[in-house]
Amino acid sequence: MDQVLIASDAIGMGLNFNIRRVVFSTMVKTIGNTRGPVPPSLIKQIAGRAGRRNSAYPEGYATTIAASDLPFLQEALAIPADAMNTPAAGLAPEFEMIEMLAGQLGDQSIEQLLKSFETQAKLDGTYFFCNQESLTQIAKLIQGVPNLSLQDRFTFLMAPVSSRDELVKAAVQEFAHWYAAGSPVVIDPNRMPKAPPKNEEEMAFMEALHRVN
Repeated sequence: MDQVLIASDAIGMGLNFNIRRVVFSTMVKTIGNTRGPVPPSLIKQIAGRAGRRNSAYPEGYATTIAASDLPFLQEALAIPADAMNTPAAGLAPEFEMIEMLAGQLGDQSIEQLLKSFETQAKLDGTYFFCNQESLTQIAKLIQGVPNLSLQDRFTFLMAPVSSRDELVKAAVQEFAHWYAAGSPVVIDPNRMPKAPPKNEEEMAFMEALHRVN
């Protein structure tokens, strides 16, 4: 029996699964607020998950669901590594940097500290400053929660939260209040629907609940 793993482009981040074939569902992706072609470097990285020496599948294959996408895949895979424009690496502040900045700037919210860090950071062309929009959105969500230290707030900002998901945003606020009060953060597994979703809306709701749980 064939086994199928459905994954995002995060599959290209070095997971050593025994994968014989990678099938791209699309050749476009959204980066920030821009939707465009998947970069050739990422295509090669994802396709490279197929086939691994000393594994069940030493030779791997890559293809696309849509026949119209196949030439784009072939073109990307044919680019030599030394001919590719290596993208700049994204950097984001660590807590120690934010803590140091807070000591210099005085009484500022963590949202203000993030904006100040982005304004004052100096980078060359090798790096770029990661988009802080989702972090500042979470910072606003928990701004009114008392008894959270700067490190507590920074930890909440690092949670994988979509600022566009209202259910998840409400859960973040709820968790922050519980944590600040010293109460256990309770996850209720019974909130998950018992029946499978009947449409895309129910599927989206179930996915949001899964992200919370």
